[in-house]
Amino acid sequence: MTTTKYAEKTQAASRSRGGVEITEIWNWGWSEHAKLTNTSDRVADVGGWVLGALKEEKVFRFPLGFKLEPGQTVTIHSGANATLKQDPPLDQYWNSEPIWANRGDVGILFDAAGSEVARYVYRMHGNPDLDAEPEKRLGEHELDGYEFTDVAESE
Repeated sequence: MTTTKYAEKTQAASRSRGGVEITEIWNWGWSEHAKLTNTSDRVADVGGWVLGALKEEKVFRFPLGFKLEPGQTVTIHSGANATLKQDPPLDQYWNSEPIWANRGDVGILFDAAGSEVARYVYRMHGNPDLDAEPEKRLGEHELDGYEFTDVAESE
């Protein structure tokens, strides 16, 4: 686990089980983004993978066939200025609405099977409860969209 202090009252931590990590979630003003980096030495096929914002259970699905070369980073933009920062394929558009909670949130990366492969926690003004969030699984429902469940509950 890596802990980085980005601003006076913001702290972040990340963890990953594979070669793709959530390396940043930025939530200031009109512009938000999340960055994912392939830290492995092989191409990562993340097509169909989902990046989720835990607090609001909002999700971004990567297009099928989307690949990250070793060392490559993709930025997923959200918020009012998201459409101003388009340079596909390494800049992806999520939504013009705010996605990430102002007081801290948990970004979770799920593989195509719905298993959690990486997470990034950022805290504003020290919100320790976010660190205690159990491992999640992503379920997809025809009528309701997506659902985040605790792995312990789904087993």
